[in-house]
Amino acid sequence: MAEVTENSVVVCGVDKYKVSELKRVYGSVCYQGGEFVFLGFPVVGDTVRSYRPDSYVAAVELGDEIFDGQAFHYHVTLTYDGHVREVLYDGLDDAGRPDTVDIE
Repeated sequence: MAEVTENSVVVCGVDKYKVSELKRVYGSVCYQGGEFVFLGFPVVGDTVRSYRPDSYVAAVELGDEIFDGQAFHYHVTLTYDGHVREVLYDGLDDAGRPDTVDIE
């Protein structure tokens, strides 16, 4: 089986991004022995209701198994100062399909 590496390519619609470029531009975090590469910039939570809101970002894990051209899509929660609060895999998307990212 193939694994997600820095040379893997993430497909988002018609756009394709190399994982190493995503890591360079958006960053990554290490959490419980795994490295998670962000798929975009973190989105800050509601600053009106909380003094130091958490940030949320989607990520892929380096070394994760690629099955049928797809890898799991993780949700990373960061504290206000950039530390990892938690990494979650929600399981299914809104349509009941596995929450995955297309990988080439």
